Amino acid sequence: MGKASSNKKVARAAKAGGGRARAAGERNIIFPAALAAVVILGTLLVVYAREERTAEALEAPLAFEDHWHSAYGIYVCDTFVPDLPEFTAPQNGGNHTHGDGLIHVHPFSPARAGENATLVNWFTDAGAVLGGGDELSEDRLGVPGGETYVEGEDSCDGVDGDPIVQVAVWDSAFAASEGEAPDRVVTEDFGSIRFDDDGMAYTIAFAPEGAELPAPPSLDDLAGVGSDLGVDPEDIPDDAELDEDFGEPAGEDEPAEGDQTEETTEEEGADESTTSSTPTTADDGS
Repeated sequence: MGKASSNKKVARAAKAGGGRARAAGERNIIFPAALAAVVILGTLLVVYAREERTAEALEAPLAFEDHWHSAYGIYVCDTFVPDLPEFTAPQNGGNHTHGDGLIHVHPFSPARAGENATLVNWFTDAGAVLGGGDELSEDRLGVPGGETYVEGEDSCDGVDGDPIVQVAVWDSAFAASEGEAPDRVVTEDFGSIRFDDDGMAYTIAFAPEGAELPAPPSLDDLAGVGSDLGVDPEDIPDDAELDEDFGEPAGEDEPAEGDQTEETTEEEGADESTTSSTPTTADDGS
């Protein structure tokens, strides 16, 4: 009986030891597997973040590459107010204005390129205010050295309706110059208004909701800076479709209106020679 009892004890001990060994073995497998999973997940997150940053860096407007221009105007109640003064804000990435009613989108830093090339950032760089200005998140429009207009506090004399901050956006300044309605009017989330392309137009307004917002008066100045105004080449008339002010197309033997024949040119040249040969002296008082 003693020997049998001893054998049972040995068997129980062996069984218990085997269980502990299996548990230890399982723990030894789980830890490396969990560690490997963490490493793999971390690597995937790093790769994803890097690709996101790369995509943002490649999104127009590109830093050190794009140089766009858009027209803008600030419209209060029923009239345009003076343009924002010139600023360059090199510390903020390069987008600027020359006080000419144009937004110069010329980023040289990711801080103002791609998704960061926004109207709100541009206003901030100019020292102006567009959108939420304090903890109360009241929408407001303010310009440097000028007034700040706040929804619910300021009103427009002689204009029906409560004024709100809003931005009319034309994707094509050419369409705006043709009198077309804006592509959209933004009344909230102004940070979503990005500089998406060259030759756009914006009217930043404090006016009643639903008011007809005119296009900015600086549209004509865009052509002087070489912006793409969004003109479709098919809309450009052929020579045979010129406006009648420029004369009808000429036939083979007939000069167009406004053209000169060789005989007329020679006669005018003779008259000019006669006129220019007549001396003109100033009265010197002697």
